[in-house]
Amino acid sequence: MATNIHSSGKKKSDRRDIFVDVSELNPMSIVRRIKVKILRIFESCTLFYETLELILVDAKGHKIRAIIPRDVGYRFPKTLIEGNWMALKHYDIVPSSIGIRLTTHEYEIQWLSSTIPSKIKSLSSGDYFSFVSFEAINNGFFDLDISYDLIGRVLSVGSDAEGNTINIDGKEIYFELENDNCERLRCRLPWFYVSKFLAEWSQCNDDIIICIFRFARTEISEGTRRVTASYTCSQILLNHSCHDVTKMRGIFVNKNHRQMSHIQL
Repeated sequence: MATNIHSSGKKKSDRRDIFVDVSELNPMSIVRRIKVKILRIFESCTLFYETLELILVDAKGHKIRAIIPRDVGYRFPKTLIEGNWMALKHYDIVPSSIGIRLTTHEYEIQWLSSTIPSKIKSLSSGDYFSFVSFEAINNGFFDLDISYDLIGRVLSVGSDAEGNTINIDGKEIYFELENDNCERLRCRLPWFYVSKFLAEWSQCNDDIIICIFRFARTEISEGTRRVTASYTCSQILLNHSCHDVTKMRGIFVNKNHRQMSHIQL
């Protein structure tokens, strides 16, 4: 009998150590313990309440959105930091919110008073970008409520819809991106992003500036598709230190060299 009790206790302990992939989460899930990286933290406000929102990703690259009452979220200042990995348990799983879909997951995490985040060691140093093609955006493949990541060379920056470099008044910024297939996309940043963008832009002394536009979305202006931000969730990363930027920079450097060689000939 003692052996059976010990065995039962061991099974319970083993179940407590089980973690599942983010992709497996749904309202019927029995095991809801996950290990995830915090890709993004941002504030969201409505007429009725304020929340913190997280974009989480597991080691396999599966992402999910988490909604936290603002006063609850600030109870974990050492854990809820972008880039941290954490183990998470005791939360609810609900259908994804109406509005812009920041992940492709059908559901999202609803933080409870009993939800416990525990900081853990890093499982991966990856950025987990989800780049899409310029062609797909220009051809209307993505609905206006779907977010995605972009990478391209910055060609021009300005304060009008044509991208002319004129007096930038701080209300919004327009710029154009080019990818390695010479395809181009018009982009618009609303006022929330302007000061940070200009601060980073002023520090870029390179002729080739590679931009990652994270959690971007499509909008239509006068019948033309262009890219803009998703709430306050988006990120603009200029000359970010990662393999994708290094690879694209190399492509444009080689193109410039070939063009110069052709001119000299």
